[in-house]
Amino acid sequence: MVPPVRRESLLSVVAAVYNEEACLREFVARLDRTVANAACPTEFVLVDDGSTDATFAIIEELASKDARVRGIRLARNEGHQNALMCGMACARGDVIVTMDADLQHPPEHIPAMLEAWRQGYDIVHMVRRADGQSPLRMALGTAFYTIFNAVSDVAVPPRSTDFRLLNRECLDALTREWRKRQFLRSAARRIGYRQTELAFDAPDRFAGQSSYTLPKLVSLASRAVISAVRGKVGAGLRHTHRGVSEQTADRSGERKA
Repeated sequence: MVPPVRRESLLSVVAAVYNEEACLREFVARLDRTVANAACPTEFVLVDDGSTDATFAIIEELASKDARVRGIRLARNEGHQNALMCGMACARGDVIVTMDADLQHPPEHIPAMLEAWRQGYDIVHMVRRADGQSPLRMALGTAFYTIFNAVSDVAVPPRSTDFRLLNRECLDALTREWRKRQFLRSAARRIGYRQTELAFDAPDRFAGQSSYTLPKLVSLASRAVISAVRGKVGAGLRHTHRGVSEQTADRSGERKA
């Protein structure tokens, strides 16, 4: 059965930002040009993840000039994934796009993501065509996904990103799964619904330095692998418990007979 074609009433673009004072104005300007072509009402939810530069002052400036801009300021640096989850919880749209503000997730791809959503897909994953990263980061990324997919019950393709579209009805399920998994790229693929992928080329950062330092990447990877192992072990234990319970019930029924 082909789902009915959708018509959105509000698009929420959610970005987690950390020390992005050099990128923010260009990011919002490109969002503005992009959604003008998308022809749908939009809000831009910018979550300042405890920045130490002028990031939030710029968000306030942008919000004073454009009612679509909504700023959220976290009291401390909670991490990229937590900031995205906070932004999604505050988003009001029927459809939500999450992305980075450094312009390595080009806003110009949003219309194609919306088109896939209009055709019935609930989740649209954006996957990089090629890595423009250093050989060290490429090697670490390959090693991470090899290990993660070996221990996880849901495979995550290499070069996956947090550039993603979600239908509003997916959000509760994603939130529950993320609390267990602590890794959005896995949680989003595990909750079901109709999903698809689109490929994109990731350019270099517009300006500044990445806040994802090597220690932060290693920490995120470690948490993701540990949560995947726990999830797989927990599923195995639940399956074993059900099997034991069924066998006990069968034997009890035999004794009564």
